[in-house]
Parts: sequence; structure tokens; C-alpha cells
Amino acid sequence: MIQFPNLFIIGAPKCGTTSLFDALVQHPEITGSNIKEPVYLCSDLERKSHQMTRDEYLNLFDFSKDSKYYCEASVLYLYSQAACREICLSSVDPKIIIMLRNPIDFIESLYSHNRLQGYEGATSLKDALALEKERRQGKQANYGPYTFAPIMLQYLNLASFTGHIKRYFSAFPRSSFWIETLDKLRDSPVESLRSLSDFLEIDDNSKLQLPWSNKGGKSRVNWLHQLMIDRNSFPRRMAKSLLPDKLRSRLFDTLWKANTIEKRFDSSDYHVYEYLLENLSEDVDILSTLLDRDFKSEWNFRV
Repeated sequence: MIQFPNLFIIGAPKCGTTSLFDALVQHPEITGSNIKEPVYLCSDLERKSHQMTRDEYLNLFDFSKDSKYYCEASVLYLYSQAACREICLSSVDPKIIIMLRNPIDFIESLYSHNRLQGYEGATSLKDALALEKERRQGKQANYGPYTFAPIMLQYLNLASFTGHIKRYFSAFPRSSFWIETLDKLRDSPVESLRSLSDFLEIDDNSKLQLPWSNKGGKSRVNWLHQLMIDRNSFPRRMAKSLLPDKLRSRLFDTLWKANTIEKRFDSSDYHVYEYLLENLSEDVDILSTLLDRDFKSEWNFRV
């Protein structure tokens, strides 16, 4: 009987991992964790949140269901040496899913997400990129008031996918991985999910639906947004004391979606775009060789 998760969506953030997790846990052969991102295994990454125990982590999975897979989707694992090691030591024949996207689009989406959540203090992407060297050195350079994982503010580090993927390739056989791009999943969802079903050797007749979740954006009403992201605000404390968890969660999600405007990539700052192109081009070349796939053409990534 399985007693440890064996299906991991390890990243990257803002690449469709929430939607993919929501699709997979619909399948009768897959049981998902009670929360999508436990972030338990990445003990080497600084986080300003509750550090759950091993028992708390395992209690997120209902192992009594006798499913083929027990799945979780913590996107920080891609960047964690500890997570790679722990999966290798604790999970029997794990399957690992990695989602990618054009790294420039990735950075813009992640920056917008960090601003929306109150993680990022820099008021422009240009300013955030200028702080990266200090942030990699562990300095709290213009963190937002609700930063929970400082590595999420290291945009170029996170967008340089190759080195992080190589770490996992050195620990697991290539047959353990399913790697796809957000564009392919979004443009060809049926084909992508069929490929994933084949990889997992599960019945694809369940007709998995791909709900698009966790889209980035900016707030319509800033004061309401500030109340929602501040866990100690009076409305949030009152809601916690008066409302059941599920009702409170549904109400929060409804208000969040109503107060969020989807924000598309703004390439008007030519110098930022050229800076990113110059700093990420080599990694895209190496990634293309590593995965035997022409990402420069797929992503129109030309210097």
C-alpha cells in the first residue's frame, strides 16, 4: 500500500500547474493533496510560513483510497535540492511533471502575481530585476509586506530553467518525467492530456477537463485588495471567527476574482525586454539541446 505521494508537479510557477493539478485530481486513479501546494519537501528554501511536520504533510493525502497516484503540486520544488533528495529517498517510482513557458512571459507573469499578492515591493519590473543580485545574496531588498518565499523574487534565477531541470535529471531516469509548455497545454489541451495519460498509464476515457485557474492580473479596487491580502485585517479576522472554512473560502475566491483584472504582457519597455532576451537566450539554447526541442522557435526567442 502506498504511504507517500508518487506524483509531483514541481513547477514552474505561473505555467499552468494549478489548472493541471485541478484536471488530474478529477481522475478516479489519482488522489490529490488537500491543498495544492504543501511546500513541505523544500526545507532548504527560506519561507515565512508554518513549517508542517511530516505527519501533517502525510495527513494531506487519503491513502485509504488505494489510488494509483497520490499527487501534489508545489512549484518551489523545481528550485529545491532538498525536495529532489526527499522525493528520491521517500517516494517509490515517482512520476514528475514540469511545466514551462517562454521565460520572458514567465517573468512578467510572476512579477504581476508577486505584486498582486503583496510579495513584491518594487513598483516596476525594471526595478525588481535591478535588485536580483542583492536578493540572491540574501538581502531583504524591497520585499513586499507579505513575502513568504524570497526565492520567488529572483526572476532571472527562476526563469533559467535548465540548471534546475538538470538537478532532477541527475537523480531520476528520464522516463520519470513529463515536460510540457503552457502554450501547448492551452492550445492543444486534448492532445496534451492524452499524452499525459499515456505517460501515467491511466485510462484517458475519463475525459479530463482543464479548468484555467490562478490567472494573474491587477486589482480593480486597491483598498479592498489590501484588506484581502492582509490576514490580520479586521474583516478577515471576523470572517474567520464567524464563517465555516468552506463558505469563507468560496466567498474569498469570489471577491478575489471580481476584484482582479487580467493583465497581459506589456512589452512597451523595450530596454527591459532586450535585457531579458540577452540574459536568458543562452539558457534557452541549452534547454533546447537538453530536451531535444527547439524552444527558440516555439517561443520566438530571438536576440
